[in-house]
Amino acid sequence: MVDNHVQFLKIKKLTGSNIIAIAHRHNLREIQAERGADSHINPLKTCLNVVLRGAGNAADIAAEAVRLMQAADVLPLRKNAVMALEVVISLPPDSGIDEKALFEKSVEWASFFEVQILSAIIHNDEASPHIHIILLPLFDGRMIGHRLMGNRQRLQAMQADFHASVGQAFGLARQAPVKRYSAVVRRNAADAIVHALQKNQKKLDDPAIRDALRDCLTETMALNLMTLLNLELPEPATPKKKTFAGIMTQNKPERKIRNTIANISGKNTIAFTPEITPEKVQTLSCVAFPILSTLPAAQNKLNSEHQPDGPDDDYIRTHDDELTTGHWDEQRGEWITSPPPRKRTTSPAMAQASAHIARWQSGAMA
Repeated sequence: MVDNHVQFLKIKKLTGSNIIAIAHRHNLREIQAERGADSHINPLKTCLNVVLRGAGNAADIAAEAVRLMQAADVLPLRKNAVMALEVVISLPPDSGIDEKALFEKSVEWASFFEVQILSAIIHNDEASPHIHIILLPLFDGRMIGHRLMGNRQRLQAMQADFHASVGQAFGLARQAPVKRYSAVVRRNAADAIVHALQKNQKKLDDPAIRDALRDCLTETMALNLMTLLNLELPEPATPKKKTFAGIMTQNKPERKIRNTIANISGKNTIAFTPEITPEKVQTLSCVAFPILSTLPAAQNKLNSEHQPDGPDDDYIRTHDDELTTGHWDEQRGEWITSPPPRKRTTSPAMAQASAHIARWQSGAMA
């Protein structure tokens, strides 16, 4: 059993409307441009890749994700929503570890997240064997990608749980805490790296070393080095300008928003859930309640003398100036009684005008 390898596990968020299909096109090697001579992918070894979970093509996996989200009624999602989470677990080349056994245990461990596994694909056509596990962060009828990934404390708990459940059995060690180095130590380390590359320039042919250098340069943005190499700074992509006519004529459906500050159907939710509706039956306001399904039903609700018995009854949208603090339960975070009917008062000018018209009508009839 090998015991000198450090476990490598990372997780990242996948955002974008088509990101699930794009990620799986890469993982399933459906992007021909990635398989060229300059690629880090060895096309002669692609046949050694293994699909442990999910369909064999990106389109079917993306369609399954859409089906699950439609069944949970969470579509459409906001633009920056987390569509999936990708877990990557890697081993060093020639580690002596039973790679497939470890990766299969890793897929079983992914139940740590308690969500649907869209795919689990082993890559053996790159420098280091690794597995991509893509999760659909759909839980209890909600997309919870941000919460599922969590903060630093949850990420540390994830690493500890993986090591206890999988890594330790295969002889993997935990990574030592990241240290903060002084400027002198960092400068000496940089000098040592440059000297080593000068002595053995073939080291740059190693994909792992190139990737590590690329990561360092990405973090620091070496403008001085680009100048010395006579390189121009890449221009950022500029968004396409929209004309006034295009903005005014774009076709966007109306949306109704359920504000989950209220307890709807007995379930407390966290996020706003957008739904598409062809038209608005009432005006929007600062305080949101579930909209009644039809206009006649809403009219009947307004005309009735019924007072709701509890917080689960339906309410119409109400302006905040019609409500008082006596109707809000701050412990439960919901409205507990119906707002009082709004009293309409007649202005003095209107009363005077009405009296004048009445006198004129009585005189005309006489």
